[in-house]
Amino acid sequence: FSAYDREALDGILRNIHKLKTGAIITWSCLAGLYSHPDSHFIRQHKCKVQSFGQRIGLLFQIVDDILDVTSSLEELGKSPGKDQKAGKLSYSNLHGLDGANRIAQGLVAELRSDLEEMERMGGDWTLIREILEGLGNKLS
Repeated sequence: FSAYDREALDGILRNIHKLKTGAIITWSCLAGLYSHPDSHFIRQHKCKVQSFGQRIGLLFQIVDDILDVTSSLEELGKSPGKDQKAGKLSYSNLHGLDGANRIAQGLVAELRSDLEEMERMGGDWTLIREILEGLGNKLS
């Protein structure tokens, strides 16, 4: 891929993941926020929480793309290599394993920092922290 093609395809891939897994995780994060009794608090933190949910959804998909290439059937619980065989656009196909891993590691670091800030807002972020750490632990 040329740099232009890679950038355009990366944007398409990010959008697919934003509308897929990112939407589910974002909704879950926002549902927790919307349970707060103070509507001002909700408005104040909505963009941050929404962005966080979208990025953790993206991280999930990148890790899934990496595992599709690097894991066995037993480890993955589904047939590995399906994306590559189908010619599916994935982070590992677009950026290579090392590139996908670097992108994922960067997201983990960014999300850890943001999560520390969100934990200071209050509430119970234990499950989100466990998800984030679990994804980070799957990377090499």
